[in-house]
Order: sequence, then structure tokens, then C-alpha cells
Amino acid sequence: MKFAEKNETLYFIITGDIIYTWNGVEVLPFSDELRNIKEFSIADSYLYVLHKDSSISVWHTAKKKKLFKLFLFNDYSWIVTVYNGQYYTSGQGSSYLNIFKK
Repeated sequence: MKFAEKNETLYFIITGDIIYTWNGVEVLPFSDELRNIKEFSIADSYLYVLHKDSSISVWHTAKKKKLFKLFLFNDYSWIVTVYNGQYYTSGQGSSYLNIFKK
């Protein structure tokens, strides 16, 4: 459970891996897109989430929008996916892109 003073909202997980918010009036899920949560933290207007697959996502709390998701690999390569579907990689990170194909 985390309390964000900036927007006076409590963030918590009841069951499973969905983050809920309580603003003193109602309990709502933070985002239907946000799943597979291992741990989370709040700082200023941002929600930082460590996922069970070891990826990290950063969300804007007021807009409830994902800013980016970071994937780190054992060889120190990385991939960052951003809100509009674009991605950025380190030199070797592009070799992992086949993991994300559907």
C-alpha cells in the first residue's frame, strides 16, 4: 500500500496483481492494462512498477497513462517501449525483439 500525497490517493493491491486506487470516496482499478505486478512505488506524479517478468513500467498517475516500459536482459541489453508503440534498444537489444512478436 502506498499513499500519494500529491493527488491524495491510496494505491494498493487487493488480490492478484491489479493496482487499485482509493481517493476517499471510491475504489477503482488504476488501469486494466497494468498486470503482472511484483512491486510498485509512487514518487511525485509517477507510478513505478516492477513486473514479475522483471520489466519496469512508469506511469503518470493523474493521466493513468503508461509513459514507457523497460526490459533488461542478462547481457546488459535493453529495450524501451513507449506509449505510442515505438521502441528503442541498446546495440544488442534488437536481437530480443522477436520475443514481442505475436
